[in-house]
Amino acid sequence: MKKQNLPPKIQSQVLTQQQSFQMFRSGPLPAPSDLEKYESILPGAADRIFQMAEKQQLHRMGIEKDTISRQQKRATSCQYLGFVIGMTGLVGAIYSILQGHEIGGSIFGGTALISLVALFVLGKHKIDKNITEKN
Repeated sequence: MKKQNLPPKIQSQVLTQQQSFQMFRSGPLPAPSDLEKYESILPGAADRIFQMAEKQQLHRMGIEKDTISRQQKRATSCQYLGFVIGMTGLVGAIYSILQGHEIGGSIFGGTALISLVALFVLGKHKIDKNITEKN
């Protein structure tokens, strides 16, 4: 019965009630009731959906594993390269000092030594920070 068809005196007493329902899902799999519907329409569809979700999960895990491996290799190679550059600087500083350029060699050696320490300390700090964030 619509409110407009009622006499004005009764219209003020009639309450209108409206109800709505929404459902949101997140994730690779549909709701169990939806799986039943898929299965009734196309036998084997639920199994195909599960296989698709499993393949996607394996793919994602593979990408994460590769990414972590590459980050570790890059960090290691950067430390080796930094060590070689730092040692070259120290050897150059020692050579400069032995050739009579004590002030220049000392500045050059000090800079190389500070760079080496900073490389290892900051590199270790960054690795620890990444591990803490992932945990």
